[in-house]
Amino acid sequence: MADLDERLKAREALEASFESLQAQGIQASLNYIQVNVAPQLANLKTSIDLAQAQIDQIIIGGKAPDTLKFGGQLPAYYATAQALSQGLAEKVPTTRKVNGKDLAGDITLDKADVGLSNANNTSDKDKPVSDAQRAAIDAVAQAAADADSTKASNENRHLNPAFQVSQDRNVGTLLDISTPSVYLFDGVVVGARGGGILRGTLAAKTSSDGSVTRPRLVVQTADAALAATDFYAAEFPIEGVNVSDLQFGTAGAKPFTWRGVVCLPQGTYGLSFTNFDNTRTYVAMFTVTAGEANKDKLISFAVPGDTAGTWLKDTSGTGIRARVTFAFGSSFMTATEGAWVAGNFLGTAAQTNALATVGNTLEIADIGLYFGTKLPEWQKPDYDKVLKACRRLFRVCGANVFSTGHGSYGGAIANFDLTEMRGSPVVQAFSQNNFGGFPGGAQTGLNTGNSQKRAYVAPNGQAPADSGAELILIANSRL
Repeated sequence: MADLDERLKAREALEASFESLQAQGIQASLNYIQVNVAPQLANLKTSIDLAQAQIDQIIIGGKAPDTLKFGGQLPAYYATAQALSQGLAEKVPTTRKVNGKDLAGDITLDKADVGLSNANNTSDKDKPVSDAQRAAIDAVAQAAADADSTKASNENRHLNPAFQVSQDRNVGTLLDISTPSVYLFDGVVVGARGGGILRGTLAAKTSSDGSVTRPRLVVQTADAALAATDFYAAEFPIEGVNVSDLQFGTAGAKPFTWRGVVCLPQGTYGLSFTNFDNTRTYVAMFTVTAGEANKDKLISFAVPGDTAGTWLKDTSGTGIRARVTFAFGSSFMTATEGAWVAGNFLGTAAQTNALATVGNTLEIADIGLYFGTKLPEWQKPDYDKVLKACRRLFRVCGANVFSTGHGSYGGAIANFDLTEMRGSPVVQAFSQNNFGGFPGGAQTGLNTGNSQKRAYVAPNGQAPADSGAELILIANSRL
């Protein structure tokens, strides 16, 4: 038994020695790996990282220093597609796909493969734009066009807008008007049809814009019960050639803006525009409040172009006529305001009858008609230019004519050059002494030819020798 016990103890000691030796061997191996193998693994990892970086520089960057090597080769080695393919064999997984196409071999990519199916390879000037871009571009272009078409011009189309010129009468001279279409003075026509009478004058009164004269109409005889065809209005005709660019009566008709200073009793009044024969009308109503009564008030309206009707665009007559109405009967009433209509209308049912009261005073100053829809600042026109324009339509000429007693007319003939006047003016002669030196009175005529117009005044019959007369010639080409 003792021998068996010793043998077991010896066995146990042997196993313990083996385990100790095993542990020592393992530790020694680990120590060897740590000292010898681990640094090599670290160096290998560094080499792999460096190789990865080199590949990125060569393949992605397209260029690398010659000192860098990929697969043991200089960058120049990969100048061929085959060499590059070999270098990339383990770089790009062959299981990857582009739009369903395997990368195991060479593939051809279309525009649709990379989301560019709608892109065209065109020159810059021919490159297409999206619908949204086209809409934005069109909107900008339209805004610019609208700005041009609505921008108001400073050119005033009225003949005598500040009422500076009056060849008919002096300031303060009165004229009672009870019939239609009477010229009060240059550019101002007064219409009165009915039982009422308007007393007109060129009044001295300064406006806020500095004009010093204006037409004034005072009710002398009232017309409280208006007949259907009665009307009372101030009209301001514009020659066709001066508004031809508005192109009324065509699809390209352009808008205009009208302004005027009114001084009226409290009420509502009609402003209207019409063509030469009153077959097209635009009506706009305006109101003078109690606080504004008999005080200067500026009114203005933007009026669209009229694409219908017949409109004169030359020197033959009126292109556009503006009218401020003080009263009218039912024949001139319309239910349409703010639009062009067929017919001759002066206002709506809202119109006040300013002719109902004797003494009502009606004044208008500083009128203007401008191309566009934006009201420009008022500019007082040059007097000399206005006078020249007015004399193209109406002239008053004077002369002293004496007879020599020779010929059928005694040689007493006065000639007046009217070449610059519109059309063929109507010529009338007057004498302050009733043609005292011409027993048979005087005769007038108009000679045209060689692009000239000349009016003459001569005795009606032979005049005695050494006789004469003080003559006044009026040549009228007004609208």
